[in-house]
Amino acid sequence: MNNGKRRTVVIIASLLAIAAGVARVEATELYRDNVVHNDGNVMGGTELFGFGPFGGQGIWDIVEITVERDEETNDMAGLVAVNATQGGHGVAMHIAYDSVTGFPGHGLLQPGNVIRTSCWVALDPNSPLNRQDFQFAVIKIEFYSEELGAPDSPSRLFDSDIDTGGTIVESYAGLMSTSEWAQVVFEYEYNPAHFNAALLQEMRPVVVQGDFELKVFNGNSLVDNLIVEIFTNAAAAAASPVDTTPPGLLPDPFVFFEEDTVISAMGRTDTVLISFDGQPGVQYVLEYSETGPGGPWESTGLEISGDGTRQTVVDPAGPSDTRDYRIQVMDPEFAVPF
Repeated sequence: MNNGKRRTVVIIASLLAIAAGVARVEATELYRDNVVHNDGNVMGGTELFGFGPFGGQGIWDIVEITVERDEETNDMAGLVAVNATQGGHGVAMHIAYDSVTGFPGHGLLQPGNVIRTSCWVALDPNSPLNRQDFQFAVIKIEFYSEELGAPDSPSRLFDSDIDTGGTIVESYAGLMSTSEWAQVVFEYEYNPAHFNAALLQEMRPVVVQGDFELKVFNGNSLVDNLIVEIFTNAAAAAASPVDTTPPGLLPDPFVFFEEDTVISAMGRTDTVLISFDGQPGVQYVLEYSETGPGGPWESTGLEISGDGTRQTVVDPAGPSDTRDYRIQVMDPEFAVPF
């Protein structure tokens, strides 16, 4: 992971053209955030946001997620839906533009300039989305005549989604999985017919998902490794490869108990979460083995009464990198009523 400065201006290609004796940079990186936290609604920051429900129900929430395992750390944004309809949530990047000097390292926005936004998305293995048929799950770009202007205010010069009927976006609906990251890349070519660049004060690439078709969403999706670049023209963009370095760790999934299932913590230093569907009135015990799945097995001392819901337990002795675990139904002769 990049644990240094989170957002810097870096020239990523030196395709130089000489025009009137002046060297022109063809490709410039404007924004990079590989350590995604919620900076809030501030210029130069990453903002996690939610909206709605508008006449719907539930919660469109956002969280910061940090995964630590085997001396590796990864930070990401979590988009959380709890019985949610009629709204959405996402991640925005607030990039300043100067009407005189333009973007640092690039200059003024010109017709034909190409802006590329890329990110990586996945489903949270602990609580994956129950569906991905969002009305919109896209990367888009917004431009404002005022810094931190509201999306529904007159300061919004152009929204590549709303102002084009959803035609200038890149969709990632259906691309997310719990086992690996998927990269999404969006490119927008500036057209003066869309807005007057002389009025521009902020450019805002946005990763957003939501729905207004009364579908109900539950579960979490993840967003990481945000990059924004600008190119002189489409040819320069085509000549500059996308950074395909994937993010680091995904969260560990819960492991669901089935009969004869063994959960191994061998070589791991984090807490192992063990989930199972407990049956009402049935008593269970969490057992461990220090010698592999063949046993012998010993009780952790943790006994659980099933209540008809999905229940999660951890080893009361704390994290272990030498144990296998299993959940067993207790012998009625030894079960103690709860």
